[in-house]
Amino acid sequence: MSSDILVQIEGVRREFRRGGEGAEVLCGVDLMAKAGEMICLTGKSGVGKTTLLHLMAGLDRPTSGTIRVAGEDLGRLSDSALARHRARFIGVVFQAFNLLGHLTVGENVMLPAVFRRRGRSDARRRALEALERVGLGDRAEDLPGSLSGGELQRVALARASFGKPAVLICDEVTGNLDSQTGAHVVNLISDLCRKDGLAVIAATHDPCLEQVSDRILNLVDGHLEETDVGEGE
Repeated sequence: MSSDILVQIEGVRREFRRGGEGAEVLCGVDLMAKAGEMICLTGKSGVGKTTLLHLMAGLDRPTSGTIRVAGEDLGRLSDSALARHRARFIGVVFQAFNLLGHLTVGENVMLPAVFRRRGRSDARRRALEALERVGLGDRAEDLPGSLSGGELQRVALARASFGKPAVLICDEVTGNLDSQTGAHVVNLISDLCRKDGLAVIAATHDPCLEQVSDRILNLVDGHLEETDVGEGE
């Protein structure tokens, strides 16, 4: 696989058992994402966008097919090796901020250091750098409960980018935000993609995110269909 191809998915299927019967959500999905490329994943609610993102993030395993991220076949990794690979190469941001309320903002951003086995002083320095990048360098000692929704999402983004991952996976990151705050978060994600050379795959219903993407892939009936950027405007 070429070094600039950071995500390569081939023939991925995912079936769930419901009431003794199988329901196939993904039906042979193929996808490729390169360094510095931003891909927008669209589709109606419930069609399997989050399922596909979880597979790419190594949070779930496919029924069949191959998923390679940063040169590694995720299906060949043990659970512990998969956790280490995810901590090193994959950043994930969800619609729910998933921050720990009893930890400070800085401590939340430092959480990936637990898997990376970094020293605390180095981890704190990197956490402050990540917070500075999203404009929250002065909030490191605050608790999440004192932040607005937009600030919480920026903290989640700082945490996802803490370890300088190769791939950033975003699931409806602007879904809980007003349009102005959402646009600011979109710009931060685009900046990470262009300046750091990340491959970004983002599921969304937000036209603002679609407009800054290189490609739009629509998930329909378990398959991906490419849509022209700007189509429908």
